[in-house]
Amino acid sequence: MTRLVEKVTEAVARGQIPRDQYGAVMIDEGHDFQADWLRLVVDMVDQQDNNLLLLYDDAQSIYDNRGSLDFSLSSVGIQARGRATVLRLNYRNTDEILHFAYRFVDHYIDAMDSDEDHIPSVAPKSAGRPRCRAGNPAAGQFSEGRPVPRTNVPQAA
Repeated sequence: MTRLVEKVTEAVARGQIPRDQYGAVMIDEGHDFQADWLRLVVDMVDQQDNNLLLLYDDAQSIYDNRGSLDFSLSSVGIQARGRATVLRLNYRNTDEILHFAYRFVDHYIDAMDSDEDHIPSVAPKSAGRPRCRAGNPAAGQFSEGRPVPRTNVPQAA
């Protein structure tokens, strides 16, 4: 992958691939991007509009254990100052899972002070998914007093 990025970057520098050709780019899982990849993306985004949406979570990198980007966003041309937003509301997990995960992360990962390139660790807020209080929802048992539909549950022989 590194060689491919180098070749494309060289072609952009020589004018064989035009810069500023995309009106907007969205990158999800940006914590797994290397600096050269982001630098190339920045070159491809129309500089007048500068519509680059980078979503990342320092706690989720699957490729190494660094815990956060090992470069600043400004060093790759991303203008984050005054444009960054922390997503504080969690829709994915129940309160129980969310708070357990936050206590775990808070214990093992150092929170950073907020600056141009880093977002601080923040206490999560739940969107209110109900906790699983009893039974086994995957098996069609009850949760929060309501039956959970039994779909795609293997039957015992």
